[in-house]
Amino acid sequence: MTFLPFLISGLGIGAVYALSGVGLVVLFRATGVLNFAFGAFGAIGAHCAWQLLEWKIPLAVAILAAVVVSTAISFLYGRIFAPMLSHRDTVVRAVGTLAPALVLIALMGIIWGELPRRLQFPTDQMFVSLFGVRLTYTRIIAILLAVVMVGAITLLLNRTRLGLDMRALANDRDLSAILGVRILYTETAAWVITGIFSGFAGLLLADLVRLQGTFLTLLVIPAIAAAILGQLRSLWETAVAGLLIGIAEAALTPVSWISPYRAAARFHYRARRGHDLGEYGQGRVEGPMMTSQQTIQALPERVSVARFPKQLLQVPATMALFAAVVTCLANSYWLSAATSAVALSLSVAGLAILYGQLGLVSLCQFALVGVGGWVTLRVGHAFHPPFEISLLAGGIVASVVGLAFGLPALRLRGLYLALVTLMLAGAFQIIISAWGFPDGGNGFLGRADGSGRAMLPRPEIAEGAVGYFLYVCLAATIALLIAQWHKLGRPGRAWALIRKGETVAIASGVNVLTYKAWAFALSGFLAGVSGALLAGNVGQLDGRAFGAFESLNLFALAIVGGVYNWYGALIAGLLLRAVPALLTDLGIDGYVTIGIFGVALFQALATAPSGIAGQIASLIARLRFGSAKERAR
Repeated sequence: MTFLPFLISGLGIGAVYALSGVGLVVLFRATGVLNFAFGAFGAIGAHCAWQLLEWKIPLAVAILAAVVVSTAISFLYGRIFAPMLSHRDTVVRAVGTLAPALVLIALMGIIWGELPRRLQFPTDQMFVSLFGVRLTYTRIIAILLAVVMVGAITLLLNRTRLGLDMRALANDRDLSAILGVRILYTETAAWVITGIFSGFAGLLLADLVRLQGTFLTLLVIPAIAAAILGQLRSLWETAVAGLLIGIAEAALTPVSWISPYRAAARFHYRARRGHDLGEYGQGRVEGPMMTSQQTIQALPERVSVARFPKQLLQVPATMALFAAVVTCLANSYWLSAATSAVALSLSVAGLAILYGQLGLVSLCQFALVGVGGWVTLRVGHAFHPPFEISLLAGGIVASVVGLAFGLPALRLRGLYLALVTLMLAGAFQIIISAWGFPDGGNGFLGRADGSGRAMLPRPEIAEGAVGYFLYVCLAATIALLIAQWHKLGRPGRAWALIRKGETVAIASGVNVLTYKAWAFALSGFLAGVSGALLAGNVGQLDGRAFGAFESLNLFALAIVGGVYNWYGALIAGLLLRAVPALLTDLGIDGYVTIGIFGVALFQALATAPSGIAGQIASLIARLRFGSAKERAR
């Protein structure tokens, strides 16, 4: 077996990873924004180039148009929308870039669909022989372009006034403004530069791999991995890291037993204890900026004995009303959608504990849902215990995995923690896709095909659609009560102190490590139960449904629903499943849903940090205040 052809082949992809990683680092150093939409910017440019080539437009014009489109979209976001989040912390600004990514995915899906295509360049048919291996001109161009663009951007940063301003912004934004640096102009220039990088990267990936909107958008993850290896600072370290990731993926291809896992080479993290990325990298732990009234609502105070049961009773009362309405009005289609929505609300409740209570961002929550579903199916098919045993097994294993995923939180926070958990989510997707979900075969790892497949049986008391929906509502009520009890009780007060500052928490006698670990374990348990309930609803699951992008989407909708009120989780679950079901029922393209989510995410981040649930709580508070004033008169 020779690895040389694969190593040489990996140079081309590695060069594109390098190009993408450098584009991310340039923007991050100047603005403090890690652009999750980088791949989407390049993807829509590549689609435009493909369309122009289909219309017989010359290749040079199509390439130029692709770069112009990517750059223009990046410019518009950086000039108009990014400044609206400039006062927010690093993580929120990064999450904000999910909004244009979702909107662009929707636009590409509506116009071009998700059929995989390939851009065909004349250089694909031209090659040189290197050590007996054919190396196409396209891959050579990718390597040379990466070297030239990295060198050019290095000169720009080191030898020009614009580069000096960018480096000043990276060190201290406020001081730079005092010294006369044109903040908006400099940041806009950085967005233009990253748009140019994304345009070229999108074109090359569309040729070397495939042209598909969601796929190209997700290729921002290996670029982020390269940027992490460069500590989000060094351009040349990032470029070398991108090359190594591409080579590592290609080198593992001929090894049959490891080839299915080769893409996991991109999912790693590098963080030294005590390493500080400065103002941008570390992030603040306060979370979203809120008014004083929202802060009072968000941070749990010492709840009196009289109020404690009253607040807990809101959960079963609301869930009972919701269950009654759905049962009376919904058909089988809507019952299934509502069941999935309630199940997924538990995973959002887990996110709310981490982000709403501690200000920690975990981008692997949907992977934990997959862990819970996978274990539930494995145990159910292997041992055929009561459904409740399989459910608890899924929740417990996901809790342990969630705690393991959260170990970096013991020394990391802010953007680095978010990136680490995103890498873990991506690695889980690769591994679980290679292992596969159980399909009803005998034994713990049994497989079956065709008519031999078996569905996971539902609980005996809830075999029908209505019965299982009520069962899920009951399980969700119990789980939400547990989460709410934690928020209102001693753990919630400890989490609130940690969020204010770990020094304050330690001075108050709070064991920071214990309560952080507690939060990750509880969050993982809720996600695992969510996956178990989904497995019971569907009967089997598909590993492809638990990708890293789904964890990003889940976090985005958690923000939209609201993480500071318990019913925000239920709202987010409905957004995840009920809204797409409604649009499908109305015959509206599902990509419209993704676009709506993108717009809603940015609106929530920019104008309503407490989400829909927070706005509802504010409305109820105003109505109560108005009623109290009327009674006083």
